[in-house]
Amino acid sequence: MTRSAVLLLLTAPAAAADPTPKPLLELPADPVGTARVRFSPTGTQLTARGELTESTHVWDLPAGTRAKTVRWPDAISPDGKLAAWVEAEKGILVTDAGLKELYRIADVSKEHPRPRAEAAYFSPDGKTLYYTYNTFIGYGREQWLRAVDAATGANKRDLIAPQWEGIAPPRFAPDGKTLVTTLGKDVVVFDLATGKEAARLSGHPRGAGRVAYSPDGKVIASVGVDKLPPFGLDSTVRLWDAATGKELHALAGHTEVVRGLEFSPDGRHLLSGGMDETLRVWDVAAGKEVVRYKPLVRTAQPDNVPNGRGIHAMAVSPDGKLLAVGGNDRAVKVWEFSALVPKGK
Repeated sequence: MTRSAVLLLLTAPAAAADPTPKPLLELPADPVGTARVRFSPTGTQLTARGELTESTHVWDLPAGTRAKTVRWPDAISPDGKLAAWVEAEKGILVTDAGLKELYRIADVSKEHPRPRAEAAYFSPDGKTLYYTYNTFIGYGREQWLRAVDAATGANKRDLIAPQWEGIAPPRFAPDGKTLVTTLGKDVVVFDLATGKEAARLSGHPRGAGRVAYSPDGKVIASVGVDKLPPFGLDSTVRLWDAATGKELHALAGHTEVVRGLEFSPDGRHLLSGGMDETLRVWDVAAGKEVVRYKPLVRTAQPDNVPNGRGIHAMAVSPDGKLLAVGGNDRAVKVWEFSALVPKGK
């Protein structure tokens, strides 16, 4: 290959994105950007938290009318009777639906006097509360994943004891029997009946980030994470056979960190959203990109916005029909899955 040919390859523009379908709803949100979107357990409300505020916008569905802007729970039990509020150094407060305090989780660490509660997740049956904590020490971070009885806060136990590898937000299998997360480079599956590790999937060279289960529980998706220089970036999405742990496909294409992974309702397609500002649709069986969108309008942001440009958050409605996307846009956008996946692909 000639020198001019090499230069042409290096400077060739990325493939153009496909025209983005008009969203079902376009909901005005935080002007700086959205850090997280979630549907309520009933699917009748959508919430979005801004990048630089603890306030949460709440919309009633399907109309998309603004209900309120309040401090919203970080997790709600499936029956709506319990709420978990993550309060950093103060721990995790658990209340009933009437906001009466039931108990507070306040973990301690040998490494740091004030560890920070990071996130909370109710199990599909609502009986267990899982949560993550971390400490920031120099350039490292000690992190752990624990579980308690959701009603009482008792029977605290470790799934992942305090250690220095990264832990991704856990996702539950559709049958409620397993949980998938990450531990450093590996994707780890836990048996929720025993709390023990059931499988470990290895393939990401630098670290594993977001994870997701297909609707039938047969496929696990995961994506690599960035590291500080000189380690570079791994934004490859990988698909795994949940029963055997075999890697099915490595989906390359994203050029920045991937923040969202969600399967279509029928499990035939995986949608990934990244800081490269693209929302990509992949054929799960073939392991190929079907379509690529640039759904957000970039907005000017202050230097202290933690997540920068691109897609920062995605969520699927409980009935699996809607996808909400948020990021460096002044709006949260909601599509029907059927509009994002071209017919016949």
